[in-house]
Amino acid sequence: MMILLDPITGLAVNPEFVRSIRLADYNGTRHLVITMEDGFEIQIAHNPLQGINVHELHRKLLEAV
Repeated sequence: MMILLDPITGLAVNPEFVRSIRLADYNGTRHLVITMEDGFEIQIAHNPLQGINVHELHRKLLEAV
């Protein structure tokens, strides 16, 4: 099962390959930081106007992992 991270670009991750997830603040903006099994890191900025709610994504990933 893939989880859609960014509806505009179509970026999605397979939770089976996620090593860790965390919320972090960079430059005053909340980000979801996802580290994959191979060490690749994805950072998604909270942007509700574009349909990106990092709190909801964090919850979905926690439930799936």
